[in-house]
Amino acid sequence: MKKILVVASLLCLFACQHKQENKVESVDANTLAIDSLTNLPEQKIKEIRYIPLETNDEILIGGVSTVRYVNGYFYFISSQKILVFDKQGKFAYCIDKVGQGPGEYTSAWGVDVNLQGDVYVADTSVGKVIKYSSKGTVFEEYMIGERMLDFAALNDSVFYLANILKGGERDIDIALARYSTISKELKVLSTYDDIFDDGIQRFGSSFFRSNGSLYYYKLFSSELCEVTENGIKGYLEFPSTRWATKDIIKKWQKNMQAAYKEDKDVLRGISAFCETDEYLYIDLSSFPSVAILKNKKTGELTKPNFFSGKIRSYQQVNGVTDNCLLFLTSSESENIEYILEHDTDMLPEEREALSQLSEDDNPVLMLLKF
Repeated sequence: MKKILVVASLLCLFACQHKQENKVESVDANTLAIDSLTNLPEQKIKEIRYIPLETNDEILIGGVSTVRYVNGYFYFISSQKILVFDKQGKFAYCIDKVGQGPGEYTSAWGVDVNLQGDVYVADTSVGKVIKYSSKGTVFEEYMIGERMLDFAALNDSVFYLANILKGGERDIDIALARYSTISKELKVLSTYDDIFDDGIQRFGSSFFRSNGSLYYYKLFSSELCEVTENGIKGYLEFPSTRWATKDIIKKWQKNMQAAYKEDKDVLRGISAFCETDEYLYIDLSSFPSVAILKNKKTGELTKPNFFSGKIRSYQQVNGVTDNCLLFLTSSESENIEYILEHDTDMLPEEREALSQLSEDDNPVLMLLKF
């Protein structure tokens, strides 16, 4: 196991995750007219911090699509387990409970993390949610009886379920529902009107957490909503003539290859949504994708330039701190050598830590500040 250097300067990039619900009121009901956003000026990365992640055979990172930062810890979420590291990249603990017994799940279809660091795992196969606390050593099960593809916990009393399976394995009609763990009642909030009676192909996620808030996206819609204690309200609209229509979706159900060959420029979902103290970042799924940064103070729209000469490759993982977007980059020697050569602003501590990596190590967590 490699000794990971503590990068003290990272502390300035992290802030308390406890945010007031009304912090984002100034950007409520925004509209991004996608079709008119051509030739946006590029926004280059101002600062990059690197966190090599502790490595051994038991804590190898793979298949990660989301990283949550809560109270000084990074939660790396995959379909099988949740790996937790501290701010210096040191391994803290792992939730790996695959099985069919109490406190176990067959697959982590939906995972959420609250502000206290408790982890919720939704197991679609049996319609239950498991809450893990005390670093995964204590669990509580909620038998919901619904097989959902996406899940978020507003609190211990209210769960939101998205894309609920009904009947057969491929039949989906309920887009969003609210479940009370107290009354055991499920309230349907939105449906798909039989669009997905023959299966669904998701391009991105339905729930996003950022800056202390929870957001919901109805698949193939042009609006992102904020979920609060008082209900759901519109937060960001992105109208366009390029959104997939019902006819296009039906065509994709019969021929999925058409989505990648004939209809490349068709918008089909949100790949990422993050909010820092300064920017809103959204990545809409198409080929190529539509990535936008919105300055929360000035309203200026720019296109993020991730390849600003310092980064050779990266993996987007839907994560954010208060000031930075989170990405992963490979520990392969060719990639690390490129970073060491081209990032002249790197701190000495980071340079030494990266230079000690081997190709079998976990990927490096990058904190990008625009």
